[in-house]
Amino acid sequence: MELDGHDAERSIDPFAPAEEAMAEECLDYELGDRHAYRSDLANLKSALSGLALYHTIFLSEYPLRKELVSVIERARQFRDQGGNADDQEENERRAQTLAAAGRVYQTLMELKHLRPDPHQRRDLRFLLAETIDQVREIEAEGPRDEDGSRIWRGEWDALIQRLEVEALDIGDTDLRERIKEARVMMECHEEPFKQAGQQESRTRYIAAEHAMKSIEAFRDGDPLPESPAEYVHTRDFVLDFIAEWEASRR
Repeated sequence: MELDGHDAERSIDPFAPAEEAMAEECLDYELGDRHAYRSDLANLKSALSGLALYHTIFLSEYPLRKELVSVIERARQFRDQGGNADDQEENERRAQTLAAAGRVYQTLMELKHLRPDPHQRRDLRFLLAETIDQVREIEAEGPRDEDGSRIWRGEWDALIQRLEVEALDIGDTDLRERIKEARVMMECHEEPFKQAGQQESRTRYIAAEHAMKSIEAFRDGDPLPESPAEYVHTRDFVLDFIAEWEASRR
């Protein structure tokens, strides 16, 4: 039985079955859904590597089919387009995180410069009073301005809630956790006050300042800064309180 030219070529080409299988795999990637292709990029790279090896070794010895060359070229182009799309998505995610970080930065700045509770100094004097006479002296100055303190608390609450919501849009986990930590420190400001007499406005300033510097570093593409000593000390007061509270619930 005589073989035509194509069959004769196939009969002396022991790599033809592998060639056809790899060509079909490339065609599947080329014609398939782009998202599916990109999710299986490693398989395509493997197929292309095999085809490139076949092309290098056997081009001079066997006639390379034009259709296969075209498939390889189109598959490589498709691979490159997928990589560009990945870069574009990553750039979009970073842009969204930067925009969210900008909003958080503004809220932190407002918290940092929010005026103190009207009775902050009075409360500190009560905390430091050592004798009953000192306590009576403070009380003789008049009652607390509860309305003024309530107005201040409303402003503080609004900023803290805004900070919590805005931080959710930060895509970078380390930065988002850094913002959360600063917020929790501000919310637990009574612990540094009780244990060390550190006023709420000081705790708020320390937490907000470090969070803002972290955002600045992130925007510049730098690592998040190490926590300064006063931040660490304040955080330790808060963490001790949280640990005791969680232990009491067990």
